Amino acid sequence: MYRTLLAVVEHQTLSAAARVLHTTQPTVTRQLQQLERQLGAPLFDRAGKRMTLTGAGERVYAFACELQALEVRLREELREFADPSAGLIRIGAGLSPHCIDCHRFSRNTQGNIRACAFRLSLDRPN
Repeated sequence: MYRTLLAVVEHQTLSAAARVLHTTQPTVTRQLQQLERQLGAPLFDRAGKRMTLTGAGERVYAFACELQALEVRLREELREFADPSAGLIRIGAGLSPHCIDCHRFSRNTQGNIRACAFRLSLDRPN
């Protein structure tokens, strides 16, 4: 049901969300109503065909986004169990010339290691 909420927020109408979710508009409506009942709060203000989040809806939307990101991470980690040669390589480096070397390494190596993803992130010291 959280995916339904995300789709409605992204596409702003029930019918557009239904198309993206490959379902019908009445199904989307029922799922949102069920989510609102479960959480005990209205999530949307309905103005014609447009849907805007209520205060509670904004809170739930933020959590739904986090849940979606966690699901992506979980799937990545579970894929590593199924295929130990797959996974994410994290390389940390400070702001130095080594960052360029890390980027060059990831670009040159990515095609040679099957099912491997590289992410280079630079964190600034606090």
